[in-house]
Amino acid sequence: MSRCIQLLEQAGAQPPPMSGLGRAGQAYLLSAHQGRSPPGLRQSLQRFASEFVTTRFALQIEELARQEADDGRTAAWYMHRSALAALAWAREATSLAKPSSGPHSPRAWLEESHQTMLEFVAKNPDALSRMVGAEAFTGAAERVAALAGNRSGKRPDKAAVLTTGGCPHNIS
Repeated sequence: MSRCIQLLEQAGAQPPPMSGLGRAGQAYLLSAHQGRSPPGLRQSLQRFASEFVTTRFALQIEELARQEADDGRTAAWYMHRSALAALAWAREATSLAKPSSGPHSPRAWLEESHQTMLEFVAKNPDALSRMVGAEAFTGAAERVAALAGNRSGKRPDKAAVLTTGGCPHNIS
């Protein structure tokens, strides 16, 4: 237990800053060690999981920016961006919170990133031919975009979100 807390403290002190993740992890470990009630333990775990997803997403966005700075906007960059947008949308679509709307919502970002990827591919048709798995990825991206584009007002079925187009089953 003390070794886990020590590792969380060390990780929180290293760049990039992840102090929130370290604090949430420590709170969860202490809750488990102190024998908190199942609802309290579940709440600590949810906070840790939420902090983990937020931190991981921030790191992925930083990696996307680094990829753009190093290589420019290549087919891989568009695919990476589209995948991150799909994950953001899937997390929101499977959460209990009311889906956000507007130009900065995950759905809008997914639609925009998918459209710009399609435009890039139309202008550079051979760009994907050199990439292993690009055809499967674009097919999956089409299916996810179609599911996200459903404007019926009904929340998509969680099973459909998690299985459409080969989306990872561990969305969190």
